[in-house]
Amino acid sequence: MNRFTFAAAALALGTSALAAHAASPAAEQLAAKLGLNADAYSVTELNIIDQALRDGDANTVNLYVKGGNRAALADSVTPGSAQLAANLGLDPAKYSLTELSIIDSARKAKNADVAAFYTSGRNRDIRGGVGEASEGKAQLAASLRVNAADYSLAELTSLYLASVTP
Repeated sequence: MNRFTFAAAALALGTSALAAHAASPAAEQLAAKLGLNADAYSVTELNIIDQALRDGDANTVNLYVKGGNRAALADSVTPGSAQLAANLGLDPAKYSLTELSIIDSARKAKNADVAAFYTSGRNRDIRGGVGEASEGKAQLAASLRVNAADYSLAELTSLYLASVTP
């Protein structure tokens, strides 16, 4: 299947069940490119959908378009995430396994700024596009010694993970 077919299928599945929020300019632009409603997705989610379309990964496209990625966070606490959260002294229902892993890595790397960024939930701020800078995004960029406006939140997160992964 080609990208247009995936985008059309994604649009046809609808987004009414997803929580709406005010879309950033970056989200508006990317959503328009994908043929999706920018108010229904964060910039990070739109980037994941875009990459999945480029990779031909229909499962990931469907997961994000249907909001399954959000349902998984809200509805289930796995034994692994519960154990990791307990080790970190955090509530497993408030964090995804990915967030808990990043917090754990940040603490092990003695990066209090990144750990605080994810623990506070500021990583979920929708102002994560290139040229936009939420307080949390600025904090994460400062810990990496880069300009927050030059990177999306997803790019900053990747840079951070690359810096702490052996």
